Amino acid sequence: PTHTQSLLHQCMTALNFISVNARGLNIPHKRTTVLEFLCRENVDFAVIQESHLLRRDSGRLANKHYHPIASSSAATKSKGVMVLCKCKLKFDFIDSWVDDAGRIAIAKICMDGKNIALISAYSPSTFHASFYELLTKTLLDLTGFYLVLGADFNAVWDSSMDRTGGSESRDQQLASEALRRWTSDTGMVDIWRMLNPSLKDFSFYSGRHKCFSRLDFIFASRDLFQNIQNAHYIPITWSDHKPIHCSVTIRPSLIKAPRWRFNSSLLRDEKFIDQSNTTLYTSTRNKERKAKLEALESEYATLDAALQHSFNDNTAVQKELVKKEINSLLRHRSEFLMHKTRQNYYFNSSKPSHLLAMKLRTEEHFADIFCIKDKDGTIQSNPKEVNASFASFYQENRSISLPYN
Repeated sequence: PTHTQSLLHQCMTALNFISVNARGLNIPHKRTTVLEFLCRENVDFAVIQESHLLRRDSGRLANKHYHPIASSSAATKSKGVMVLCKCKLKFDFIDSWVDDAGRIAIAKICMDGKNIALISAYSPSTFHASFYELLTKTLLDLTGFYLVLGADFNAVWDSSMDRTGGSESRDQQLASEALRRWTSDTGMVDIWRMLNPSLKDFSFYSGRHKCFSRLDFIFASRDLFQNIQNAHYIPITWSDHKPIHCSVTIRPSLIKAPRWRFNSSLLRDEKFIDQSNTTLYTSTRNKERKAKLEALESEYATLDAALQHSFNDNTAVQKELVKKEINSLLRHRSEFLMHKTRQNYYFNSSKPSHLLAMKLRTEEHFADIFCIKDKDGTIQSNPKEVNASFASFYQENRSISLPYN
C-alpha cells in the first residue's frame, strides 16, 4: 500500500453498535447499570427494546456519556424502544421517526458524509403480520441511507440452528417465515449469522420450556457489510436476553481525554486513609474491581455455554450464584455513579458552570448545517457538497454591486 493508504488505514476505527432487550428500565439502579455497561463496552450507538419507559420518562436513560436520539413508548409501562448515542460523537442529526405503539424507533444521522439510519424494533410476542408490513414500508422509505437495525423479533431465523428443544408451534413458524420474507423484501443481512455461518449461540433462555433461542439480531444493508468487523453475543445478568454487539469501520472524530477528578468517597474508606501511597491506591482499587468483575463475567459466560450444551441443575444453581455476585458488584458501582451525579448537580446547580457548558456544546453541535439545496434544486447532504454549494453561491454573487446607503 502507498503512504497515503497507510495513513488512511491508521485513521480508520470501529464504530461500536449494541442491541439489547433490557426488560424494563424504570428502576434507577438498573438504568445506571445499563449506562455503565455501555460505557465499559465502549459502545457508540445502542438500540434498546423493552425499555418500559413512558414518553415523559424516556429522557431518564441518559448521563454525561449517553443520551437518547429516538424513543417510542407505549401508553402503559410496557414495550418501548430507544436509540442512544455517545455524547462525544460528532455527527449531524437529520431526523427521527417513531411509531405510537412502542415498537419502532428510527434515528437518521449523517456522519463523515455517510447517511445512516439507526433502527430499534421490538416484535410482538405472538405473530402479527401488520408489524412486519409496517417495518418493511418504513425501511423502504429510507432511500439513500445505510441501515443498521437492532431488534428482538421474538422469532428465530432457522429452527435447526437457532433453537433447542422440541418442535415449533404454528405461530412460531409463521413468525420465522415473516422474518425471512422481510429480509428478502428489504435486502437486509443477518450480520451475526453471516459472520458465523455454522456456529450455534443463543440470546434467550426460556425457563418455562427449558430451551434456548436466538431472538435478538443486528441487521444491516448489504453494501454496509463490507465494513462490518465482528459480531458476537455478550452474557449479562441484568436481563434475560444477551446483547448483540457489532463493529463498523468508519473514520472517527478526535476525542480529547477526559480530565481526572478525585474520588471524594474514598475519604470515608479507612483503608485509604491508612494507605501511605495514596497516588496508587485508587488505581489499584479500581483495577481489582474490574478484574473481579471480568473474572465473574467470564465464569458466567462459561456456565451459560455449558448450560446451552447440556442442561444440568447444579450448573444452573452455580450460574445463579455467580449472577447474584455480579449484580451485587454492578449495584455497588451504580450507587457510586449516582452519588457522583448528585454531587455534580449539587456543586453546579446554582451557577452557570460545567453543566451549562455541556448544554451549549450540545446546542452548537445540532446547529450544524447538514444539508442544503443547490442551484439545481438538488438536496445535498454530503459535507463537501454543502461547502461547494456555498462557495459557488458566493463566487457567483461576489461581483454583484449593491447600492450604498
